[in-house]
Amino acid sequence: LGCVVKTKEVDYHSHVHNARICTDGPVFDAEEVEI
Repeated sequence: LGCVVKTKEVDYHSHVHNARICTDGPVFDAEEVEI
């Protein structure tokens, strides 16, 4: 478990493929994240 999860889309804030659990989560659609 960590602060960020790898996503398929680019994050608008940091311009990388991740999302922050504290602000974008805590629940994500399975189609949005890399498992």
